Order: sequence, then structure tokens, then C-alpha cells
Amino acid sequence: MKQSNQHIKSLEHVKFKVALRNDGIYHVFLKDKTVLDLELQSEMLAFYKEITNEEDGLFIFEAGHMCNVTKQARDKAIEIEAISPVSASVVFVQNMVYKMIANFFYRMNKPKQPYLVVTNFDEGIKWLKSLEPHQIKRHKALV
Repeated sequence: MKQSNQHIKSLEHVKFKVALRNDGIYHVFLKDKTVLDLELQSEMLAFYKEITNEEDGLFIFEAGHMCNVTKQARDKAIEIEAISPVSASVVFVQNMVYKMIANFFYRMNKPKQPYLVVTNFDEGIKWLKSLEPHQIKRHKALV
């Protein structure tokens, strides 16, 4: 997990960790060999809501070795975007395979919120911090 020494609050699951960094950005790390399916996606959403107190936030996502996302979870990601506290996201990838997967996701299921794939963690953080309030302000979904 990249730069875990900057985490001031975290929640840990057997398959992932969600942490609040000292700069206010949330860091999500999928542990090695995790398959993100519908059940795990639902659990992750609950963790996001808990750690953010259901307030919108900026997120950077990172995956460990040999992680994957099911088609059902990719499709559902767009559906739950309106009830998720993720107002902008960066996907940090460490190899070409993950970069291809992240770019494929973007092309097939384009998020409504700002989204960027990066190969440099610090560049992803810099991009999140550069977003203007009007770029990340969202209307709350009625649930």
C-alpha cells in the first residue's frame, strides 16, 4: 500500500483497506488476488460511506498483485455512482495490464465524476488536489 504512513484513519477488510490520508484524500487498496464482485463492491461502498461519514470525497484506488473486477461489478459501478461518496477518483496502476483494464473500464462504463488513470501515485494526488470545487460538486441522489 503506497504511502501508508500518511494515513490518519483507516478501515480494514480481509480483501481491502480504505484510509483517510492527512491531506484529506481517501486511499483504497485492494489486497493481492482480490476479485471485485458484486458482493465485495457492496461491502466497499459501505466502508466508503462509513469512513467519509457519507460526505463526498476524493479517492485514489490501488490494487495489489493479481486483482480483477467482474463484468457485473463494472456494470454496477455506474449504477451506484450516485449513492457513492466518491466525487472524483484516480486509479493508480503499476503495470500495463492494470492500465489496460482501467482504461477499458473508462471506455465501456464512463463515470460521471472526474476520473483519471495514472502510473505515478504522486501525480494522481496532485491531479485530485487540482480539481476545482465546481468540478467535484454533485447533487445527492434520493435513495
